[in-house]
Amino acid sequence: MASATLDLLLPAYRSALVARGHRPRGIDRYLDQLRAFTAYLGPDATMAQITTAMITAYQEEFARRCSPGTVGNALTVIRSFCRWAIRVGHRLDDPTLTIEWPRRTKPAPRG
Repeated sequence: MASATLDLLLPAYRSALVARGHRPRGIDRYLDQLRAFTAYLGPDATMAQITTAMITAYQEEFARRCSPGTVGNALTVIRSFCRWAIRVGHRLDDPTLTIEWPRRTKPAPRG
């Protein structure tokens, strides 16, 4: 397993998103979410630091200031990044596997 910092892996992840046909705006949003997560982990964070406990702590902190939908989107980006890392050999496991996504509230009916 390579121990490159997460910031150094972002260009390769971006290329993978482009190759999978993601739209440029969506790619930018994914990368913005990942940069926020890597900032939370610290500038020298590596794949080994992305653990279920760390993601859960981030989720809890993020939930204090954001809606359940925004928190869910952030978790989806982290899961996508971890699964990409497994495919390319940077991880052996998916630390998001046991994390529960926040329940999204349904909007009130219009009428």
